[in-house]
Amino acid sequence: MSKRRWPMFAGPPLILIAAMLLVARPEPVAEATRPITIHQISACASADAVMDRAGATPEAWWKSAERLDSAGTLLGRRLSVGLSGGTAARAATATGAATTGGLDLPPESFVSGPVDGLIVVATDDGSRSTVRILSAAAACGMVIHETAAVVRTAIIDRHDHSVLAYLIDRSTRADLGTWRLAIAPAAATEARLVAPPLGELARSVGTVWGTGLLLDTQGNQLAVQSCTDLGCLTRIFDLSHPGAAPTVIHGIDEGPMLGFAGSTVVTWAACPGYPCAILAWDAGASAGTPGRRVLAAAANAAAMTADGRRLVAVQADEPGTQPVEIDPRTGQLSHLRGLASGLRPLVTGASATSGLEVAANEIAIGPGAPDGSAASAGSNMQPLNPDASAEEVLP
Repeated sequence: MSKRRWPMFAGPPLILIAAMLLVARPEPVAEATRPITIHQISACASADAVMDRAGATPEAWWKSAERLDSAGTLLGRRLSVGLSGGTAARAATATGAATTGGLDLPPESFVSGPVDGLIVVATDDGSRSTVRILSAAAACGMVIHETAAVVRTAIIDRHDHSVLAYLIDRSTRADLGTWRLAIAPAAATEARLVAPPLGELARSVGTVWGTGLLLDTQGNQLAVQSCTDLGCLTRIFDLSHPGAAPTVIHGIDEGPMLGFAGSTVVTWAACPGYPCAILAWDAGASAGTPGRRVLAAAANAAAMTADGRRLVAVQADEPGTQPVEIDPRTGQLSHLRGLASGLRPLVTGASATSGLEVAANEIAIGPGAPDGSAASAGSNMQPLNPDASAEEVLP
């Protein structure tokens, strides 16, 4: 079975984490201090303008494209945001849908979502980080937080539409923990700490190059994953019991997260390249315990439904590939229909360059990379329902 190098920004990223995450380097790259130029996306008049249409819009999407100079230096990214037409046009691609707005982002930027039509954008100009919320339906955005610290990553909590952001100290690179940011800041709703820094656990991790955030479908469990170039450690916080000690998952072969399945966290293995195994970790699992299960021995691409019920994986089966859906709780595999040749589960997390809002029981798919790996481009995105596409249970 052949081994492949990781394509930039497309896959389970251990050896490339430093290149993918917001301000992972001590110094900004060329033109990092260039201010954001707002084109079609204007400033929202108020938080109400953002929230009034949240959750009641057709499927939102975003995609970003690098802007390079003649020498190939990264000048920034062009972010496009739009709507895919809703339930009546679910088969339509994002490429053919209307673009409602765009932004020019600096090189140090991070985008996640959409969640209920909302997209979170974190940018850094070398001295301050700014967090914005964009509404695809209202075609406007607003700043919800500015800080001298570095916002390394951020996600939206669909239950209250607040933003969970992971911060590090700009000068020392020290872990500052994960904070909840309200869309409409007020004296009673200022940023508050929801997951403390690694603390003593930092000694067992090493130099952290990337951090991932993940909420379960109920919004009660927050997974904060700290990754080095060799592997990851995940802390799971019970948000309904503030101050309680987190559950820690730290396996020697633990890679970046794919999703929650109940109390189980599904991750890639710690791989140097494709294909890569997919693992399930029961809460509290650690290296050598029975809590670690292999869901797929070798996959080139994978994604999980938000409800945690299904994992879609494109297995490496030389000379071709075989898409399957896997029940993360039982490991049961089924053949999958509806995933046309050349389509792959869309890359999510820190390496994503696009996003499409789908239902909780669906995944987003798009054209794969030339080597057969996960989709990272923003064109021809569409939803896939694994339940409706499962064809035959495999032994």
